[in-house]
Amino acid sequence: MPHRRVDEVLPSSCSLSLAASELYFDQTNSISRDRILKRCCQFVDTEIECMMKFRTSENGVRAQSKKHIFDITYDNLMKDPIGVVHQIYDYFNLDWSNDMEMAMRDWLLKNPQGKQGRHTYSLAEFGLNQEDIETRYADYINLFLSSDN
Repeated sequence: MPHRRVDEVLPSSCSLSLAASELYFDQTNSISRDRILKRCCQFVDTEIECMMKFRTSENGVRAQSKKHIFDITYDNLMKDPIGVVHQIYDYFNLDWSNDMEMAMRDWLLKNPQGKQGRHTYSLAEFGLNQEDIETRYADYINLFLSSDN
């Protein structure tokens, strides 16, 4: 299961929500930017809460999930995509082939990150800050994004 830093996910989600809202609401509509951002943050909160509940519950899901779920960080995937995919294959006892690896390397060369352009945003433009995120999502960060994982 991929995990991405919340300080990257939240502003990305907010930016996407605002862009999508422009398709449905015009300037005269009473829905406000703050309301859209609040809903977006609530959605991310709910996603993380449900995943944390699923992954840490005492009814056996935690033990079962270790067999069926392999956690990866987005940062590691971006740093070493071939290595991470190889780890996934090893974890699930799947066959690895040199042809497949060569195809992945070819695809990565032809499709570098940012090939289609980059969309930039920051926490501050959505009224968010690093300290609040680190406090609010500490359990998620510690479970899935700490350097020990």
